[in-house]
Amino acid sequence: MKLGFLPLYLQFYRDVCPAYDEKVAAFANTIADKLRAMGCSLIAVPVCARCDEVKAAIKQFQEGGAEAIVTLHLAYSPSLESEELLAQAGLPIIMLDTTPDYEYPADHSTLMTNHGIHGVQDLANRLRRRRAPYKVIAGHWSESKVLEKLLEVARVAVVANAFRHSRVGRIGGDFKGMGDFCISAKAMQDNGIETINFCKEKHAIMPDEAAIADEIAALKAMPFAGEADDETYRTNAISSLMVRNFIEKEQLNAFTFNFMDAHLSGVPTTPFMEACQAMSRGIGYAGEGDVLDAAWVGAIMKSIANTTFTEMFCPDWKCGRIYISHMGEVTSTLLENPVLRVKQASFLPKPYPITFSGGIKPGKVTIANLAPGPDDKLELITTEGELLPFQETNHQQISGLFRPGKNLADFLPAYSQLGGTHHSAMCYDVPASFWDDLALFLGISHHII
Repeated sequence: MKLGFLPLYLQFYRDVCPAYDEKVAAFANTIADKLRAMGCSLIAVPVCARCDEVKAAIKQFQEGGAEAIVTLHLAYSPSLESEELLAQAGLPIIMLDTTPDYEYPADHSTLMTNHGIHGVQDLANRLRRRRAPYKVIAGHWSESKVLEKLLEVARVAVVANAFRHSRVGRIGGDFKGMGDFCISAKAMQDNGIETINFCKEKHAIMPDEAAIADEIAALKAMPFAGEADDETYRTNAISSLMVRNFIEKEQLNAFTFNFMDAHLSGVPTTPFMEACQAMSRGIGYAGEGDVLDAAWVGAIMKSIANTTFTEMFCPDWKCGRIYISHMGEVTSTLLENPVLRVKQASFLPKPYPITFSGGIKPGKVTIANLAPGPDDKLELITTEGELLPFQETNHQQISGLFRPGKNLADFLPAYSQLGGTHHSAMCYDVPASFWDDLALFLGISHHII
């Protein structure tokens, strides 16, 4: 992750007591060096005390590809020097509330370099009044875990920033009549999601033969249930490469297709294989032309690799669990003993698509659902549970068994009373605080079941 590091100070102090300039700059450098040593990529700027300096710093962050801004108050810094610029920067704001010294002495000898909380409180008030999302992380930089906590929150900020700058490719149209994840064009724009449609003339370009041969060889190297003829291998290889080239050419962080009509857009068969492999590379995906959830999955994958698109299908009332699956799309690295198969159905084009099958790996998971609410305002619904082992028979499906932490007869009504949709992200081993902070940065409600 790449963070813009913004040390803030007061011009009045520069004017009346310039002897402190080097001291505060040295402390800013200390924090920057610590964050770099912890694996953080920083865009660091000189100490900023005036609006023009903050403006130049934020421009540098934006041009340098920063995914969030970390502020450090080196002393008091008037909020009106930075408030508007930070609120309009379009980046999550993390306020690091720390000071050089662990203890405050009775002789007040360190007052000038240790009153940053004064500025934090001023700026936080102004940001809150503007409804600009921010997160304050407080503690002593060397005598607590505040920097570790900062990096945890930064991982969340990266997801929020990615979601607000999503470029989602769509192959085919929407699934007719399916409406729970549909939001207006204005709501898409307000959430920073851009849709790029797959165009037959522009994107359905035949890959070169060498690339096709390599893709076919990769398919044939995987375990296969049943058989596929040469035409099926070739058609699936071409479909995968076309979609992959679409992702690269348009710089997409996610894509979606409708299995009913994707092939009418120019790909020769339904690109199930590329959906599985793209998610394993960190590209977001959702089925049925669902741009919103494709952006959601893609954003989460910026910080949580062990994520997949999924749907709840069938309740097992007796055992208190839910069968989860999707027709042919899963993050393939999350399958135990993955096996390829030819997916045959009357509604799919011939040659039939190849896809993965197998049981999804067991473990502690969170179902994270991004639900459109009244007026298309997004809300986050999360529930923790356990993914149980599933022995997939005859390699027929992508299969998992989710047991929520709540009784099934209580969980399902609670989920639907909140308007939870049938498309979700499923993530492994994520603390609850992650979702609280993500909702904060996105400025949306978070409901925990």
